[in-house]
Amino acid sequence: MTDISDLRFPIIAFNKNAIVIFKKKESLTRCGTHALKNKMYNNLIIIDSDCNFFEVKNAKKDSYHGPLWGFRLLHTRTVIVELTFKDSFYKTSIEEVKERIRKAIKRNSDFWTSAGEVDELIDLLNEANSFEDILKLPYLS
Repeated sequence: MTDISDLRFPIIAFNKNAIVIFKKKESLTRCGTHALKNKMYNNLIIIDSDCNFFEVKNAKKDSYHGPLWGFRLLHTRTVIVELTFKDSFYKTSIEEVKERIRKAIKRNSDFWTSAGEVDELIDLLNEANSFEDILKLPYLS
């Protein structure tokens, strides 16, 4: 069974709407109650620094984070989540990682166009030779 300790950070995570880079475990496992309620983690695809592919089945609240039981002024409460992984672990390639990013950019092209020059980003992505190169791309880091 896959566990969060199996992940080598930083990681790239893909959900239906976004590409997110998490540099450490704490940033992956902390979120607002609203994100948890909206099932942000369900079916989240994670590729770690060793190009290992993981898929999150779901997440549940483990505890509240911070003083005052996670309450923050003008924000939702912060929780620490426990992730449950599907049994879909496998070793992937840098080419597959790049293809997933290309597809995510095309799927949300309006967002990426507002962030900058999409063609330039795709060209830089195509030139990337390692996971570290991908992490250095503008608009992803």
